[in-house]
Amino acid sequence: MNLILIRHTRIHNPNNICYGQYEIDLSNSFPRELEELQKNLSEFLLSPENSSRKIGSIYSSPSKRCTLLAEKLRKSLNIDTPIIRDERLMEYNFGDWEGISWDDIPETESSDWMKDFVNTPPPNGEIMTEFSERVEQFLLDIKNVPTNEDNFKTIITHGGWIRIAMAKKLNIPLQKIFEIEVDYGSITLYEL
Repeated sequence: MNLILIRHTRIHNPNNICYGQYEIDLSNSFPRELEELQKNLSEFLLSPENSSRKIGSIYSSPSKRCTLLAEKLRKSLNIDTPIIRDERLMEYNFGDWEGISWDDIPETESSDWMKDFVNTPPPNGEIMTEFSERVEQFLLDIKNVPTNEDNFKTIITHGGWIRIAMAKKLNIPLQKIFEIEVDYGSITLYEL
């Protein structure tokens, strides 16, 4: 089974705030980025190896930066089924740091996290291994959802989520997930 993983488009973050599950607006460039993403997705679906396939269902993180993109793609692709929102598709939870400028986070807290972000959560945040388990559980569950094998299940989610999924697939340790490049608005084919 193949999934299409799509990262949301650029966000508007002029104050360099820490955001994971924090609601943040998309950039003013969203219409242009959406058009580019629709073009890339159409080209992907029309490629010789995928020409007999289509998108059958769309799953989305409940974050508005993902659901807005999911709704626009659903309309442009004429998908009749509703978007399936799943909390497990949310980005990493930075706890007390959410919505605060990175410059305002106490250095003692951030330096401890940066030294060992896999095992050290931000205050009241998520441990990276818990995040990884959340991603893995979603992937195990979606594998069991019946579908027409000619259809792609499409996931609209976040950069951290896609990095974790790719790290699992490629046996990359969590300590190296930030070496996996996942651009805004990127499309990743993921084989389960």
